Amino acid sequence: AKTLFDSGQLKKAGNFAYTLLQQYPGDVFLTNMLGSVYAAHKNWPEALKYYRKAVRKEPRNALALYNLAVAQFSVDTIEDARKTLLKSLKIDPKNDKAWRFLGDLYNKENDHEQAISCYRKALEADPGSIEAASSLMSELEHANDLDALAHYLDEFQDRHPNHPVGALFKGLLLARRKDYAPAREVLEQVSFSLDFQKQERNLEMRRVQVLAQIADKQGRYKVAFDLFARMNDIRKEITPPMAYDPARQQEKMAAHAQYYTPENVGKWDPLSKVADRPAFMVGFPRSGTTLLDTFLRGHKDIEVLEETGIAAAMVQKLGVHSRDTLPLLETLSAGQMQKAAEGYLRAARKLAPGDGVIVDRNPYNTQILGDILRVFPKARVIMAVRDPADVVLSCYMQNFVLNDANALLTNIQDAAKAYDSTMKLWVQYQEVLDFDKTVIRYEDIVNDAAATLPPLVDFLGLEWDPAMLDHQKTAASRARINTASYAQVVQPIYKSALRRWENYAELMPEALEILTPWRAYFGYV
Repeated sequence: AKTLFDSGQLKKAGNFAYTLLQQYPGDVFLTNMLGSVYAAHKNWPEALKYYRKAVRKEPRNALALYNLAVAQFSVDTIEDARKTLLKSLKIDPKNDKAWRFLGDLYNKENDHEQAISCYRKALEADPGSIEAASSLMSELEHANDLDALAHYLDEFQDRHPNHPVGALFKGLLLARRKDYAPAREVLEQVSFSLDFQKQERNLEMRRVQVLAQIADKQGRYKVAFDLFARMNDIRKEITPPMAYDPARQQEKMAAHAQYYTPENVGKWDPLSKVADRPAFMVGFPRSGTTLLDTFLRGHKDIEVLEETGIAAAMVQKLGVHSRDTLPLLETLSAGQMQKAAEGYLRAARKLAPGDGVIVDRNPYNTQILGDILRVFPKARVIMAVRDPADVVLSCYMQNFVLNDANALLTNIQDAAKAYDSTMKLWVQYQEVLDFDKTVIRYEDIVNDAAATLPPLVDFLGLEWDPAMLDHQKTAASRARINTASYAQVVQPIYKSALRRWENYAELMPEALEILTPWRAYFGYV
């Protein structure tokens, strides 16, 4: 059975293991193997069943516990997976794969100090682990801890001279320090297979992205545009097709556009009795929300939530998730809305303990803003705006994790259409709903933050705090910034990103045609 499994003959191995289990039902090795056969076929419910059986038969089997954790994660029970991994590591603390996987789980839960600690423990267990080293260096770079990255990179290159992973991070570090010519030279001398492990393909995607960014900085705009296209292609190649469906996102926006009419909103009775006034920062990805978030965090009485899904979860719990269910907004009772509001606020305070004003920053909440306002009609809405042409170009240049919404940003014409649909919804919500709102332009913040921010603080019902203007200090105090802007917001205010689209105008004519009305609407022409 093991020989068949190791040689990739999974069906035969599964059949053989199943037959043997009838004769030896207590055998942990065979039970674990059968779970692994199902796991190899991505049949996680069946894999979970057999891994659980293996653990019941032998509770201190570290391998069975590790496999069980992998299956638990694959059916979206991260907390269970973490607990199981800790049990496995208590039995076998030298399992570098388990430490690395535990680090990945902490990473997904935004506990990045723990993630870094786990990656270091993986390297203690196996100093030669390229995977653990790559994960550690990626995390250090994302945490903007470039000194720690440089220190570990020296160790890595001493241990693995001329390794392509070392070259990648050397090039990345040089690029972060704006040494673009040597960074380009290093990165062009290496590449990673797209036919092998997922991590290698991710590294190749990152290499191409950094080369594209360097080309942009050096004024080689056609080269940069093509490299960003290659980055997006790789991202789609390595992401399972079932992980995203842009058509679902388009349907969601179309359903909201169809539902939100004066006639339908007029049926909203009774009115919500919720008096709480959280603030929701909306817009579109790459509209400057991360920079504005960082300024706001400098205020002692403001608590910012960074792109969580708790508002969307609140709407989901109301049963509103499709064209057919939007009319449920008309039949909600005051009690249902109060319960939904209390659940949201509990989740928000768990993420941001304290008694400051909550600002929930998530650009994608623009699309469900009407649903949110049904529960929180007194909410304050901050609309973050940036030149639409710069927004769409910047989205195209980002290495977003693919989901239904982000999948629309991998092609520049599709990104422009998504922007158009989103802003049409924003206008529609203003026409049919009465709510407190303010519009903040990214360019105004960049040009004169001291003049732009005080009216926003007043809008939030607070007094001005001069500490807000030291955004670099605020950014540096954060363990990790979980958006694509993590490397930009720790820098001094710069204006090089303003009107960047002009360098690419000849390469995105269809997108500009779609965006021209919005550039006029927001005052950019």
